[in-house]
Amino acid sequence: VAGYTAANSENGYAARFAADFSTNANPLWTATWPGIGGPDAFQGLLASSSNLVAVGYGVGRLVLTAVPKVLAVELRTSDGGEVAYRRIPPAGVFAQNGAEAAQAIAVSVENGTNYWYLTGQAQNGADNFGRLFLAKVRPDAGTEWVVTDADEAALGNLGTMQSGSPYSAGQAVVAQAGFIYVAGRSDDSGLPLAVLRKYDAAGKLVWAA
Repeated sequence: VAGYTAANSENGYAARFAADFSTNANPLWTATWPGIGGPDAFQGLLASSSNLVAVGYGVGRLVLTAVPKVLAVELRTSDGGEVAYRRIPPAGVFAQNGAEAAQAIAVSVENGTNYWYLTGQAQNGADNFGRLFLAKVRPDAGTEWVVTDADEAALGNLGTMQSGSPYSAGQAVVAQAGFIYVAGRSDDSGLPLAVLRKYDAAGKLVWAA
């Protein structure tokens, strides 16, 4: 499991944590990382063939701005130790007032590769609302591509209700057979809606529901 704690008394910031349990629910290990200069939080976890991948958002550790950035951390399955710590500021579609704000909620790994697909919510300067995003991240933490609901709405690729929605977020992602599927929610005029997206390997929207 992975998540975040309440703000602690040591520095006043939330801390990331991860824990592993046996099939009998006995704890095997627990790892915690206090936020330094701001909160860090895990919101999604994936067990890959070799290690764990935890994603969320980070404001602390080595960040020079208080704006959240996508956080993706590779952890050892044996003890939860960090293998790679990646704070990922994706493409300029996330920009708002000269800053980038985004949080990852779920992650999937492309079979046979070290490419990660992250989904969640990004702040988009064009409409000032949080929008669903999908990003393909390379092993070096560089961003291969990023797409958002705001981009697709501008292209007329989403339905009338969803293109007018002031809020959307990706909450689950699966990469399979060369396509990426994202499930999440949107909010149109205060009415929550389930959304489903299919993208091809280049990040092009195939269909939206």
